[in-house]
Amino acid sequence: MFSRCSILIVGDDQFARGIIRHHLNRLGVKNIFEAKDGEQALETLWSSRMQLVIADRYMPKLNGLELFCNIQMDPLLKDTPFIMIIIEDDETKIEDALKQGIQHYLVKPFNAETFDDKIQEVLQQPAAAASRRGQWAITRQAARMFAREIKTLQFASGGSPPT
Repeated sequence: MFSRCSILIVGDDQFARGIIRHHLNRLGVKNIFEAKDGEQALETLWSSRMQLVIADRYMPKLNGLELFCNIQMDPLLKDTPFIMIIIEDDETKIEDALKQGIQHYLVKPFNAETFDDKIQEVLQQPAAAASRRGQWAITRQAARMFAREIKTLQFASGGSPPT
């Protein structure tokens, strides 16, 4: 059912990414990408169109909430479905995510049935279905140009020089 989907798993824990990869493989997903933090995830998103991002809340550099906000500010990425993984069933953390616009989350630990239900729910929404058809595809050249502009802006703000 989801064999043509491209899904990005974002998290600094390689073991946790492996568990999510396993669950996605069970669902028939073949195009699975991984990023260890939010910055690496943005680079991947600028170069490859994803139908879903599954991101951990707590990561170095750009955490999951910051990653989501960056995705929402990018007109080419803002319609990418997003699931936040959180480690506690803390109502304030969930409310924070909801206030930022995150509609979907999973609380760790989750079982296979809960994971499957959430993936199916998100990928069967109209925006995700349209995305799977490639209506909002991004070209690699445009992504590279955008990434260079961001690096230039970061350098102007005191960051490292663009490469």
